[in-house]
Amino acid sequence: MTVKSKCVHCGAEVSEWTQDCPKCGRPVANRDAPMVSDLGSKFKNGGSYAKKSKAPLMIGIAAIVVIAVVIYLMNAQ
Repeated sequence: MTVKSKCVHCGAEVSEWTQDCPKCGRPVANRDAPMVSDLGSKFKNGGSYAKKSKAPLMIGIAAIVVIAVVIYLMNAQ
């Protein structure tokens, strides 16, 4: 559940995770808002915020393409 608060500068409703107001761009002055660096360290081990390598995805796509080409060539003969 996302807790909403208000920007102290423009009064726009902002998420508890927001550090800068999406409406005015100024800091929401929420001392309890998590820092981006906190999120990175929190989810470092396989969490949704961790940067993951795209190599397995690219290898999987290449394998599918190779299999499709082989099937196509086998049916063409």
